[in-house]
Amino acid sequence: MKKLVLMITTLFVLSLSASNPLRFDSIVIDTIAISLLDTDVTINILGGTAPYTYTLGALSPTSTTPFGATFSNFTFASFTPVTFTVTDSSLTVITGTVAYFSAFPDLARTYTFTYTTHPTCDNTSDGVIDLASTRLALYSINGGNQCNVVGGSLSCNVGGLGIGAPETTCTINTGGGMIIVTTPFISIDSTTIISAVPTSPTCPGDTDGSITVTATPGPTTFLKYTLTPGSLEITSNTGLATFTNLAPNSYTVTVLDTTTSCFDTAMVDVTAIDAIVFSPDSTNPTCRNQKNGTITVLESSIMGGTAPYEYSIGGEFIPADESFEDLKPDTYIVTVKDANGCLSADVMVIIGKADKIKINNVIVMDATMPMNGSITIDAEAEGATMVWYSIDGGATFQYSAVFNDFDLGKYEIVVNELDDATSKCASRTVHVRAV
Repeated sequence: MKKLVLMITTLFVLSLSASNPLRFDSIVIDTIAISLLDTDVTINILGGTAPYTYTLGALSPTSTTPFGATFSNFTFASFTPVTFTVTDSSLTVITGTVAYFSAFPDLARTYTFTYTTHPTCDNTSDGVIDLASTRLALYSINGGNQCNVVGGSLSCNVGGLGIGAPETTCTINTGGGMIIVTTPFISIDSTTIISAVPTSPTCPGDTDGSITVTATPGPTTFLKYTLTPGSLEITSNTGLATFTNLAPNSYTVTVLDTTTSCFDTAMVDVTAIDAIVFSPDSTNPTCRNQKNGTITVLESSIMGGTAPYEYSIGGEFIPADESFEDLKPDTYIVTVKDANGCLSADVMVIIGKADKIKINNVIVMDATMPMNGSITIDAEAEGATMVWYSIDGGATFQYSAVFNDFDLGKYEIVVNELDDATSKCASRTVHVRAV
């Protein structure tokens, strides 16, 4: 005697109809004769939106009812799965496969898989499956022996089933054949969080972040949205709720259907935006007696926040890349502000005093003839400051302190820090006279 092994694997895609999703009602396999050539396969469904389209392999049904279809005299190839599908008018699809794992059944018989009660919610285990065979059989659910009695029975009723992980696996063993069915459920009133989108607070330290939650079902069912920590609650029938005035944190969102008690949860992080950090540039006054220090914040030195940026040194704000000029030696507090009005932490900038430069002496060698006068400058600067020299009031400078071959006349001596050609840090007027 040959053994029949039939496997049915059914995969579900959730319908867009929250209260009445497309789902299987029953699958019936009639092995009418001792052959695989004239098996009838009947698929019955619930929910969804008519009209429905059915397929078994590449075939269309031989007959239909308002909620079912039969494929008559179907020929199975042993060990070859055949896919069947049901599609409703909203293009929701539920799919399964049927396969014989034997050459042919030893006797004509009927195997029935009835999804008597689909779970109420995604998170409840109140589903019921009824299995039946026209011959005494042993039954197993998920590897257990829930319905086994000595000598077998014609049916098995199993409750306490959920929607899916792991899927429910049913086995009917008639001795002459074995059928294995693996099927997840579709919950009837699924409450599902579709998205929970966080928005960061506007500025570092602010608490104006938000989480916008979209959930099903709706809009006819009232949903209660709860956010923790904080124990915030919103009740809405629009399928949409927004929690506001949130600080950066990790939150748990729970959506509860107030009619069915179905619920779903999601973890959401409201993140803080990056603080604004920057590195200001500054220059000290070029001379001890001048007030021409500068502070500049380059936009390229700013990180965090949102461009464009402005900054201040305790008063008005000016655009980044511009400079505060004509600053005296002092301590300044620099603050950057971004496009959203967010402020950086204060940065202290010290404009220091320039090293003092003084002229100790000027030696003038009067001219004995045209163009043979000379001037030698004795000057010093504090610290390690290097200087250069001018005898034409700062129009031109040279590194040497000795100027030769000058004619008679008045000369303005200027000594500045090296490469400073605009200031007059130390000056004196001398004359080259004729001898």
